[in-house]
Amino acid sequence: MPNLKWQEYYKKHKERRKEIMKAYYRRNKDKYLNPIFEHYGQKCVCCGETGREFLNIDHVNNDGKEHKKSLKGNISTAVARDVVRLGFPDKFQILCWNCNYAKALYNGCPHKMNT
Repeated sequence: MPNLKWQEYYKKHKERRKEIMKAYYRRNKDKYLNPIFEHYGQKCVCCGETGREFLNIDHVNNDGKEHKKSLKGNISTAVARDVVRLGFPDKFQILCWNCNYAKALYNGCPHKMNT
């Protein structure tokens, strides 16, 4: 049975919780992202984008939704923590936001589809 007291608390403090999680992400993101970028490369594997602010972790097999459901905590850092914990498996890669979104939307990145 769900704990209604906690559900009420979360609803009441939704905005404050968002602020806390954003602050946590900003403080800890490099702790996890630096080794990930070192391992997988410092650029998008599709288009070669190197701007760190544009890069993110991609699930090669498109199983990101299931992976995120299995994690606890702030999803932004949970995926990165899990990649490090798993020892940098081949099922992850670095893509820029555009290539990652296009991959999800069109089942492939236009950079690779047009070649």
